[in-house]
Amino acid sequence: MKIKIAKTAGFCFGVKRAIDIVLDVSNRTRSPIFTDGPLIHNPQIVKALECRNVTSLGAKAIPDNATLVIRAHGVSPERREFLEKHCSKVFDGTCPLVSRIHKIVEREISKGRRVIIIGESGHPEVIGILGFSNNSGVVINSVSEAESLPEYGEPVSVVAQTTQETGRYEEIKFYLTEKYKDIVFFDTICNATEMRQNETAALAHEVDLMVVVGGKNSGNTKRLAEVSQKNGASTVLIETEEDISKEDIGDAEIVGITAGASTPNWMIRNVAQHIEDIANEKKDIFTRFLIKFVNFLIDSDIYIGIGAFSMAYVASTLISKQVHFFESGLAALYIFSMHTLNRFIDREAWRYNNSRRSKMYEKYMNYVLAGGILASTAVTVLSLTRGFWLFLFYLLCSIIGVLYSINFVPVQFRPLVRYASLKDIPGSRDIFISAAWATVLTISPVVSGKWIFEWRLLFTFSIIFIFAFCRTIILDIKDIQGDSIVGKETIPTLIENRYSVIINRVWDSVVPSFSRPIAAPNKFSALLIKMALLSGVTILIAAVLVNEYEYYSLALIVNFLFLLWAVNKFSREGSYYGNYIEGFTDFNFILCGMSLFAVKWLLILF
Repeated sequence: MKIKIAKTAGFCFGVKRAIDIVLDVSNRTRSPIFTDGPLIHNPQIVKALECRNVTSLGAKAIPDNATLVIRAHGVSPERREFLEKHCSKVFDGTCPLVSRIHKIVEREISKGRRVIIIGESGHPEVIGILGFSNNSGVVINSVSEAESLPEYGEPVSVVAQTTQETGRYEEIKFYLTEKYKDIVFFDTICNATEMRQNETAALAHEVDLMVVVGGKNSGNTKRLAEVSQKNGASTVLIETEEDISKEDIGDAEIVGITAGASTPNWMIRNVAQHIEDIANEKKDIFTRFLIKFVNFLIDSDIYIGIGAFSMAYVASTLISKQVHFFESGLAALYIFSMHTLNRFIDREAWRYNNSRRSKMYEKYMNYVLAGGILASTAVTVLSLTRGFWLFLFYLLCSIIGVLYSINFVPVQFRPLVRYASLKDIPGSRDIFISAAWATVLTISPVVSGKWIFEWRLLFTFSIIFIFAFCRTIILDIKDIQGDSIVGKETIPTLIENRYSVIINRVWDSVVPSFSRPIAAPNKFSALLIKMALLSGVTILIAAVLVNEYEYYSLALIVNFLFLLWAVNKFSREGSYYGNYIEGFTDFNFILCGMSLFAVKWLLILF
C-alpha cells in the first residue's frame, strides 16, 4: 500500500498562532487560563490543553482575576469590551486574516454600504464579523439564500468567511454580480484554505481512499471531506486513528490523507502509522515479523543502545586507537537505561508523538520500567569491578539522569525557582542528552584509568556532543507540536516561539495580504543543525592536522554528511511517520562505527 499525505495538511497559520499564544501565556504565568469558547475545533487538542489548566469559558461565569485568550475566530467589539471589563488580562489570539475582515467590514459600514457575509451562519468567526457591521450585515451560504436577498438601496460590499469553500464562494459571487450593480467583493478566503482544498481535489483523483483527519465539528474539515467526495474519491472523515478500521481501508492500494486547519501533525502521523499497520497485516509472515522486530528494537531503545556501543567504539578508536569492550558495554548500557527510564517517566508526550510506542508502554509498563532499572543497576554494580571511582562516576550519572525528569523541587519553593525539575529548564533536554552521551563515552574510560586526559579527548568529546545534539534536534523537530502541547520546551520549540513572536509583530504592524504566511519556522532549527555539523567537520579536520587523530578519522565526514542529508530530508515535517525518522537518524551512530572500522582496516591492509 502507498500512503500519500497532503503537504498542506495540518495547522493553519491562524490556529497555530492562537495555540502558540496560549502555550506561551501558560508557560509564563503557570496559572489557570480560559479561552472564549473552545480554542480550536479539535476535541483532542482541547482535552490536551485542559491537562495544562487551559479551559474553555463556555457558558460559565468568568472567575475573578481571570486570564483569558481570545481564540483565532475572533469576537465582536461588544464581546471584547465585556471580556476586558471582567477579566484581569485578555490576550488576543484572533487570526490576523480575520482581523483584516473586521477592519474591512467596519470601514465599509462607515461608508454607508450594505455588507454581505458569505459564510456559515452561527459560526464563531461569522458571529464576530457580524458584530463589526453593527449587526446590520447579512449572512448567506448558498445561491438559493442569495436569491432570497432583497434589492438594497445602498451599494453592497461582500466578504467571505476565511475557511469558506472556494467553489461555493465563486458560485455565489457570480450570482451576486448579476443581481447587484454597485457591488464590491473582498476575496477574504485564506490562501492556505484554498491551497488545502485544491490539493485535496487533486489528490482525490490519485487515490482509492481519502482519509480526512480533524474535528467533526470543524467547518473547514467537513468542507475538505465535501471537496474529496465531489472529486470522486471514497472518503472517510475521522478524528483519531482509532476511528478507522480494516473495513474502511478495504482493498485500497493508494490512500490519501489530508487534514483540517485544526489538526496537529502528530495526529496525522499517527493516522498514517495506523493505516500502515493495518496494511502490514496483509503481508507475508516473514515481512510482518521483520517489521515488528525492527519497530520493537526502536521502541524498546535497544536500537539506541546498539548505536551507543558503536559510538563507544568510535571514542575508543579516536582516543586510544584500541577498543575497550567492557567500558564500551557499560557506556552503551547506561545510555540505554537512561533513555528507557526517562522516556517512561515522560511517557505522556508519547501519546502525541508516537502512538505505537505509547501503546507499548501502556501494555508492557512493568517490563519497560523493570528493564530500565535493571540496566541502570547492572551498570552501577559492574562499574564497581573496575574501581571505586568508576562506580562513583556511574552512580552520580545515574542519579542525575533519573532526577532530570522527576519533580524534585518542593512545591513551596517552585514559585521562587519556577522549575520543578531539570527538564523544565527551557532547552535543557537537548543539552543534557548530548552532554550525557559525550561525558559517558569519553570521560568514563579516564575515570577507570584506561585513558589519560589529553587534547584528543576534548576533540572527541566535542564531536560526540555534536552528533548527539544534531540527532536530538532532528527528532525534536518531528515532535515539536506534541512537545509544545505537554509543555516540553526543547530548543526547536523555543526557536519556534521566537519565530512566532517576530511574525506576529510583523502581522500586527503591517496590513496583511491574503497570501499564505511563511510556514517553515523549522528552517531556523535546521540552520542550527547545519552550523553544528560545520563546526564538527572543522574540529575533526583540525584534530587530524595537529596530529591528534589518524587520517582514517576523516571517515567520519561521511557521518556529518549523513546528518546533513537527514536534516534536509526531515526538517520540513513531510510525509514521514512511525519510526522511520528515528530509525534513520539513529542509524548514523551505527554508521559511525562501521565507517571508521572499514576505513581504518582498509588503510591497514592496503
